[in-house]
Amino acid sequence: MDPVRRVMLCGAASVAVLAVGLVAGRTSVTAPEAIDAAIGRLEAGRSHATLSELQERFAFRAPGQAGYSGAPEWIADQLRAAGVADVEIITHETGTAWYPRVVNVHGVIPGRDRSQVVVLAAHHDTVPAAPGAIDDGGAIAIIIEAARVIAAGEPPGCDVELALFDGEESGLIGSKARVFDLGDEGRARVRAAVAVELVGWTEDRLVMHTLPHGFAWDAPGGPPAWLPAQSLAAARHVGIDVGLGDPMFGPFYQGAVRVIGVLTGSDAGAYLEQGVPASMLTGSSLTNFFSGYHSAQDSMELVDRDRLDDSARVLTALAVELAELDDDARSEPFGGPYLMLGSSLLGRTWFAIVGLAFLLPLVMANATLRAQGRAGTARTLFLLLGISFGALVAMGSVIGLVIGAPLVLALSLAPFIGRAQGVAVVLGFVPFLAQAALIGAAAASFGFRWRAGGGETACLILLIIAAVAVRISLARISPEGQDATIA
Repeated sequence: MDPVRRVMLCGAASVAVLAVGLVAGRTSVTAPEAIDAAIGRLEAGRSHATLSELQERFAFRAPGQAGYSGAPEWIADQLRAAGVADVEIITHETGTAWYPRVVNVHGVIPGRDRSQVVVLAAHHDTVPAAPGAIDDGGAIAIIIEAARVIAAGEPPGCDVELALFDGEESGLIGSKARVFDLGDEGRARVRAAVAVELVGWTEDRLVMHTLPHGFAWDAPGGPPAWLPAQSLAAARHVGIDVGLGDPMFGPFYQGAVRVIGVLTGSDAGAYLEQGVPASMLTGSSLTNFFSGYHSAQDSMELVDRDRLDDSARVLTALAVELAELDDDARSEPFGGPYLMLGSSLLGRTWFAIVGLAFLLPLVMANATLRAQGRAGTARTLFLLLGISFGALVAMGSVIGLVIGAPLVLALSLAPFIGRAQGVAVVLGFVPFLAQAALIGAAAASFGFRWRAGGGETACLILLIIAAVAVRISLARISPEGQDATIA
């Protein structure tokens, strides 16, 4: 077979392996009947009515403001009325003069397995300037509604805890106090925690954030793959599309949060910090940021009743799904490499298989160029591009796979596709440019710290240098197979 065709076939094979991985990794819910039963008990507009009462009676819930002291007792009463058991108002002394105590509200819906618990969390405090309808009143309302419909049915697979924290706006004081007080044994009970933020506003688009690094701490890594995968599957089951991290740049978001720590977060961070799987469900993201954030505009005028109902449906579905998951469905490790593309999950195994598959056209291109007498170009392709990309895949670098696979494929095929060479090279660099733009935008919006290890950082730099070097080399090669430096 013509060696050029072999390169083309290897490129097609790489894409085919990716396609197979996406089909094999398609995620679906494990408890459809339980989800449907719970969703059937939701009442349209009920979350909006709950939020309206909260805002009418207890708007402006920063310490010292009128709504702050009464909100916890009102929330506790709402949970009791929803059928939640063991509702408690727990005060933690912080030992600081600027925020001497936090007042958390907790309740439990007993499950069939009392040894584990799924936590649904929100915060009841606000910043002083904001009434708090969206941040975080909407989350409080849908947690109360989700609690009502779950408590009204058959017991969930495990305990479901409702946690309404104080002090989130001041550095997760309430949730950190709670997670610390749980101790090792209590933390081991928590199967997963989902913090809800900024839902139900007029332009929200629900996403699931998996921030392993927030504010100034380090978590052991991102939450395991099963948490976002099954949460998003639950949302799809009820007909709502929830993105991972961002509605437009999901794959690049996943790369970014693995290497940078944006100085923002939610109460999920208090759990992640202690190695407990946690994520954040929110209607706000980098490219669709809540317009009334921490301002007087955060009022009922920005609340959308239907979007709030959608958020309640999603939260109910994912709570039921997570409570029903068995051990086999939770096999992916904490902090392990994975990439979600749409409804498909490339877990540890497929992550490695896809990465290795994209080395095939590179190896074949190297052999073909050597056979054609272009050894210098072949060495550049093999040594720089291949080693750096292979090392990134071996390290489980999500950002390396996201930007590296398209570069490797495009630069491997470029010498052999005639006039399309330039187009292929440009397309190969687009993911890298998109990734760089997203990291830059996140840094400009929130500030950040670079979190990637030295090895991953070095290989990322080498990958880009290699790609540029290969591009320069390709400019000296004609599509007919003659190297201008040799001919």
